[in-house]
Amino acid sequence: MKRNNKWIGLMIVCLIIAWASALVAVAGLESKYTSHATSAAVNFGPGTGRTVAKSIYATTDKEGGCVKLYARASAGKAAVTAAPTNGATVVYIANASYSAAAGFTTNDLVMYVHSNGTLDYTTVSAATATNITLAAGVSQAGSTDDYVYELSQQGEIIVGFDGTATGTNDTLATTGDVFVTPGDSPLRAVLDGTATAKIQVTVDK
Repeated sequence: MKRNNKWIGLMIVCLIIAWASALVAVAGLESKYTSHATSAAVNFGPGTGRTVAKSIYATTDKEGGCVKLYARASAGKAAVTAAPTNGATVVYIANASYSAAAGFTTNDLVMYVHSNGTLDYTTVSAATATNITLAAGVSQAGSTDDYVYELSQQGEIIVGFDGTATGTNDTLATTGDVFVTPGDSPLRAVLDGTATAKIQVTVDK
């Protein structure tokens, strides 16, 4: 009887250890889902290192519809030098190379990353050596702890590939290390459609 109790106790300890390990293993996972008729997008803030897209589930009714993956581009990131007010479109950054590939310039895709984790995706409509003008204003008041990241498309996964006419839903499920960003990079995943676009992305930071 004592021996059985010993084995039962040992099994309980092993189960607790396994459960704790599983919690640690998934501690860095983050999942987001959205749907829209013509374009569905999810955004993830930068991690401490590279962000790994572990799974992507997508449904689209567009033949040739695809998931486009965006991450940090060559201009990298810039610290905000003056706190913008809620809705502001002009954001002050050090941008001396705005007329070259090394800086932020007109039509760049950007992610404004607030210090509290809020993400604003937009484009640059104008740029100078000291500021950029965003096509859409920031969604909340910012601070000098915020950053602006330049993004570029760095991956693509075709979803609508079965040869049927637009209007027929195609679904794709991918798992594993689907996509890896550069270090210290946001991630944006966009799926296009005509009447249906649904996407869920799970990442490990």
